[in-house]
Amino acid sequence: MPSSVTTLDITGCTGLETLDVSDCTGLTSLTVPSGVTTLDVSGCTGLTSLTVPSGIQTLNITGCTGLTSLSLVGCEGLSSVDVPSNVTELNVSDCTGLTSLTVPSGVTTLDISGCSGIDSLDLSSHTGLATLKIGNRNDQTDLSWLTLPDSLTTLDASGFTSLTSVSVPASVTSLNLSGCTGLP
Repeated sequence: MPSSVTTLDITGCTGLETLDVSDCTGLTSLTVPSGVTTLDVSGCTGLTSLTVPSGIQTLNITGCTGLTSLSLVGCEGLSSVDVPSNVTELNVSDCTGLTSLTVPSGVTTLDISGCSGIDSLDLSSHTGLATLKIGNRNDQTDLSWLTLPDSLTTLDASGFTSLTSVSVPASVTSLNLSGCTGLP
């Protein structure tokens, strides 16, 4: 594919399982069909936002230096992902197969709701992290598996049904514990 392509929309390509648009430096917009299981966008330096369909099992986003927003909602087949350092908004909610996650220090908004495979995450050095969503889990009774930064202002733990106690940094000004039926 020519590197001059800026927009690629291939919705409706139902038989497509592998999509390789690596090194398309001009690509700024990409719509990925739901049947794709392998996606390679490595070297797509113009890509700023990427939403990946839930069926993705293999993802290469190495060298996507322009990428600031990454959404991998419901990607149950992913066990790990190398998130580019320039990403500021990261949504990996309901990626139940995800067991390892390295969060870049510049992330300001993080959604790991429903990621039951993540049982330890240290975010204490993420001084820019303002919003964190961790809800929709029923496998932890407290937040000891999670080290929170002092910069956190919004914490959403809604639907965390097994949560029996909660301790949050003093910086938190918005706290959502709706549906946390285990809390006294």
